[in-house]
Amino acid sequence: MVGFEDNLKYLAVPEWKEKYLDYGRLKGPLEKIKESKLEPNTPEWDVEWNDFWCLLNSELQKVDSFFWDRFKFLRKGKQELRAKLESFLERKKKRTKKKMSILVLVSKLRTKSHSSRLRDLMAEYYRLLHMLRSFADVNQEAVAKILKKHDKVTFRKTKVDKVLGAFTSFGADKQVKELVRWTESEFISVLAGGNRKEAMNKLRVQPHTYERVDWARYRIGIMLGIVICCSAMMVGIEISRRNEPRTEEEKEIRSIYGGFFPMGVGPILLAINLHAFAERGINYPLIFDIDKRIATKRYSQGVMQSGALMLVVWALMFLSYIANIYTRTLDGSISVAITIGVFLVLFSQPWHIIVYGKFGWLFSTLARAAVAPLLPVKFADFFLADQLISMVLPLLSVESAIYLFVWGFDPEGGTPTHSGIRPLIAILPYWFRFAQCLRRYWDMGPSRTLFPHMVNAGKYFASMLVVVFSAIAVENEDHRLFPLYIGLWGTCALISMIYSLCWDLWMDWGILRSCKQPLREKLLYSRWFYFFAAVTDFILRLGWVGSLSSQLVYDLNTFQYGIVIGILEMLRRFMWNFLRLENEHLNNCGQFRVSADIDLPYDNVGLEIDVDAAISDVEDDARTDPDLTLPEPDGILPFTMGDVYSSEV
Repeated sequence: MVGFEDNLKYLAVPEWKEKYLDYGRLKGPLEKIKESKLEPNTPEWDVEWNDFWCLLNSELQKVDSFFWDRFKFLRKGKQELRAKLESFLERKKKRTKKKMSILVLVSKLRTKSHSSRLRDLMAEYYRLLHMLRSFADVNQEAVAKILKKHDKVTFRKTKVDKVLGAFTSFGADKQVKELVRWTESEFISVLAGGNRKEAMNKLRVQPHTYERVDWARYRIGIMLGIVICCSAMMVGIEISRRNEPRTEEEKEIRSIYGGFFPMGVGPILLAINLHAFAERGINYPLIFDIDKRIATKRYSQGVMQSGALMLVVWALMFLSYIANIYTRTLDGSISVAITIGVFLVLFSQPWHIIVYGKFGWLFSTLARAAVAPLLPVKFADFFLADQLISMVLPLLSVESAIYLFVWGFDPEGGTPTHSGIRPLIAILPYWFRFAQCLRRYWDMGPSRTLFPHMVNAGKYFASMLVVVFSAIAVENEDHRLFPLYIGLWGTCALISMIYSLCWDLWMDWGILRSCKQPLREKLLYSRWFYFFAAVTDFILRLGWVGSLSSQLVYDLNTFQYGIVIGILEMLRRFMWNFLRLENEHLNNCGQFRVSADIDLPYDNVGLEIDVDAAISDVEDDARTDPDLTLPEPDGILPFTMGDVYSSEV
């Protein structure tokens, strides 16, 4: 059974986590009274009892102040939205009066785009209103729970309504509901053409509650079980054939399948990242610009199901190929082609088929990464490009598979080494990041400085040089300058590895910047994890150099090499994701759209609310039971003990 304190952490809005009632802290004085078995009205009992009420008062004031601050902001938002809606209606009326022409068609497209942006803005405003209502409801339940615990420990009966009545945020549901009704009516009439069902489908916020039965876990477990069974069968077949010679074509296909394996492991590790982000309160939907009204759990589960299904396809097809060596019923190139086809289907719509999310998010982000110099860079664009860097070996395996299926196997030279496009594929992810850095440098405007974006671009340029010199060395093995090329490759590889490692630690993760304080002040994970990640990042980057220089190490591109090097690089990226998203969430180190609060695209200034006028009057007379003597806690409370305690003991 889930305890209320854990449930409170789960229900809390990540951006407002520190503004909620600190339930665990309030339990401290009560636990001391309970464990020490203090007698009521003794000096020791009075100290702990006084601490509890003073602490509760400060926590409630914090909640109340934050609620009205957000409420003012949303009231200001209503005025801004009303002005935008009026402007939209005026523009729409002017457009209808004009005759049809090319300019009118362009105006229609602009109006439609404006309507779409306005719909998104209204939906975000509606979500914020529900977040504020949830904030008040969760805190009200927390007050009731902690006072119930207080009554059990102190043998008193507290009037919860008197405590809550002294803080107006717990009675402001009516004002928030008015804003909710206004948003719904305006959206229906202006943006949905009177269609309430369509409007509510856009506005509806998914409830944030625990699910009793999580069928996704059963599906993932079944698929991973199939992979384990198939893997056991593969091991058995390999042991039985360990003394049999293998043809060059068989070695080629096995190396291709070895490179495919990390393509299924990558989404599973990314899903673990997303789940951990949600548990730690990292608002990754906001950072990645994903629809925030869909429960965040669906994203991690959907990505994991995609990865598990890809591993099932990989295991079944590779097992069928191994069995086909005996039966000769299925050509190896056809088996590889089927695997690629299924992988492409799963990669194209993982958010739509399984998660029911926004169709095309993956492809649209990839498209933005591909044209990086032409468009402003979002966090999701460069994050996905960084993931592609760790997928160099799988991408090269896809290229080899396509070459094998279209042109067949070359028994003299082998497929990959005679494919001129191979170095270009290895460079492509680094070019995406290099171009993104140039674009971010350009977007800095007149105040451009070389640091950090041009310095970051230098890191990816060094990685591209590693690939270039690797390819040149392979093509000139018999040339007299071959030692020079190898020396240039080794120098660039060393510089690139040290360059990337330092950037990971100092810039992407924000750690080890000084000997006196190696870690940041704000941390979401255990301290040992940061040192462990730093050490393993250095070790695993040795394997990363190998995958980057696949031209030189192609003779090692066996089935085992593809799996081992690919998995090591996936694990390195797995840890990088943890600390990169944490640093962005806490410190906004990349200056992307993430902050301690969620803001709409207008200034948080303007309307002032007379909060004092909304505060309920508190009775001045204290109704104290003559048979019960209670000390008044230190500090000023908005109620007296006679107000909150009944005469029952």
